[in-house]
Amino acid sequence: MFQMSEQEAARLLRDVRSHFHEELDARVTTAIREILDSAEGDGRTRRVTVTSANLLDVLRSTVTNMAPDLDQVVKVRGSAALYDIPPDTFLMLCDAFGLGRD
Repeated sequence: MFQMSEQEAARLLRDVRSHFHEELDARVTTAIREILDSAEGDGRTRRVTVTSANLLDVLRSTVTNMAPDLDQVVKVRGSAALYDIPPDTFLMLCDAFGLGRD
């Protein structure tokens, strides 16, 4: 039906998310909180599963906008949907999305 590149589709999704942000913000925040709450790992890094490119984009853009000096969320090599989050970045994301984490 639609023949568009991955970049065009991503741009279209960003535009839709921007236009309907009021309706979507609560759902996105809930989904991000669930991702962060399910994080596993030691003091060095936290590992999360992110199966939505849109939620990954929200996580990464939050880091870029709120704390550009921190390390970014990084895909685990050889995995389909696992990502590592450095400790400082994880704490910042928890604060940004209203989770009280240590």
